[in-house]
Amino acid sequence: MATSEPTPAQPKAEEQQSIGTRVANLPLVSSAYDMVSSAYTCTKESHPCVRSVCDAAEKGLRTLTAAAASGAQPLLTRLEPQISTANELACKGLDKLEEKLPILQQPPQKIISDTKLLVTSTVTGAKDVLTSTVAGAKDAVSNTMTGARDAVSNTMTGARDAVSNTVAGARDAVSNTVAGAKDVVSNTVAGARDAMSNTVAGAKDAVSNTWLELRMQCPTPWPELRM
Repeated sequence: MATSEPTPAQPKAEEQQSIGTRVANLPLVSSAYDMVSSAYTCTKESHPCVRSVCDAAEKGLRTLTAAAASGAQPLLTRLEPQISTANELACKGLDKLEEKLPILQQPPQKIISDTKLLVTSTVTGAKDVLTSTVAGAKDAVSNTMTGARDAVSNTMTGARDAVSNTVAGARDAVSNTVAGAKDVVSNTVAGARDAMSNTVAGAKDAVSNTWLELRMQCPTPWPELRM
């Protein structure tokens, strides 16, 4: 009985991209890497002392990386299914993150432009709100001052009219009192004068009558009474 030899696993039609490669290909990440790499290269080329140190560090890092990769290869081979599953889950998480944050797929220049436009719009809106608030406060203060000025003016006018009316009333009352007193005094003087005249006339008549009666009663002639 012939035994069937195990067939080698068929390669996938399209290998899944690793999470590291996808993250590195993001515009923000790649732009940041390019900026750091450019600054590192410029610094190393501008300073010979730094360049020698950087070259030694790079050589040591390459050696350590090669040794680590050769030493970890058996472990990586044994954990390949778990690594593949973790990579798949990480890629799905990155897909969801890219859906929620489309900015991750935008170039840095567009992000800077949009941010600048947003900041400009926010500052303009705040400036307009502040201007409107200041104008409203200015109008409110102006209206309040105008109302207070009108109220003070009306109060002063009313007080002045009240004082004028009071003075005029007092003057009229004094004039009427003086006139009344004058009339009373005049009437009193006239009455007293008339009463005095009547009294004097009555007394004269009484004396004359008494004198006549005495003359008639006495036979001796009396001198004429002259008054």
